[in-house]
Amino acid sequence: TFAEVLCRDFALDPDQARAALRLAPGISMVALFVLAMLRMAAPWHASPRGLVRSPSPPRRWPGSGLLVAGLSGVVFAAVSMPLGSLVWKLGTVAMPIDGGWVRHWSPAHAFAVLTRTPEEFRGEFTWTFAIGGLTALPVVLTVPALMWRLRRSPRGLAFVCLAGAFIAALPGPSFALAVAALRLSPSLPEWLARPLALLAEQSLAFVVFALAVRAAPLCGAVAWQAWRTLPVELLDAAALDGLGPWRQFAAIAVPLRRRSLAAIGRLAWCLAAGDQSTTVQLAPARVSTVAVRTFQLIHAGVDDRLAGLCLVSLAVFSILAGGFHWLTRKDRLWE
Repeated sequence: TFAEVLCRDFALDPDQARAALRLAPGISMVALFVLAMLRMAAPWHASPRGLVRSPSPPRRWPGSGLLVAGLSGVVFAAVSMPLGSLVWKLGTVAMPIDGGWVRHWSPAHAFAVLTRTPEEFRGEFTWTFAIGGLTALPVVLTVPALMWRLRRSPRGLAFVCLAGAFIAALPGPSFALAVAALRLSPSLPEWLARPLALLAEQSLAFVVFALAVRAAPLCGAVAWQAWRTLPVELLDAAALDGLGPWRQFAAIAVPLRRRSLAAIGRLAWCLAAGDQSTTVQLAPARVSTVAVRTFQLIHAGVDDRLAGLCLVSLAVFSILAGGFHWLTRKDRLWE
């Protein structure tokens, strides 16, 4: 894929400046695409009173219902085929009959594999939950506050959008290699290089930092929506009572949007837990997550263990996605 080619060039080319120049056109195109999608999906504009809804209602294009039905069918086909393959592989049993092998699907075998998967991959699930939680914590503590600070600054928001589009467009392997290159830079003084090497080998600091940066743009978009849908009259009344911006943030915004903050935490956890390219390059050698283990099993050959791991992971992410939808719907972010 495009990301794999960029990662290979960045890792193997001794001239890093030349490799970075080769990255620029593709990253710029993807960043422009991200900005265009953001503009199409965000019917808002900046005003002196902050981010408010656009006064014009969204247009309903002719034939939009048919288009939605067609896209839904394509998504269903794209999801059902690999899901059905995993379910079939989960319960497939091969039995020797008359000198050959006959395969059939066994519900008992599928149930047995599915129930023993959490225990078999307990270490991977433990590290996945740990990395996801450690990534979600700094994201929840910093990104909503940053978006609150910039909610009345069109230039600041434009800068955040550009930076977020660039981060989203930068392939995960290349971003991880860039973080590793900063740590291994020969220009670092000895007093700084030694602690950084210890952190990289004995902690999750680098992988958590990289994953938090990767998750920040999408989490920032949710925080942006959360703050702009606050009742403007309530904030104006608080300002008349003498509450400054940060007191409004602590006393009004956070309590009213606590569900959205929980949704941001879930989103950051999912983005970090589902990452493979950054984790495999920056995590210590003893750390193996579900995504990394899945990648290894895919290259070793699809079997019932891989199918069980994928289906359990799908269940966990589906529960978290459902919780994200419920939390944001409770705060009426998308209405």
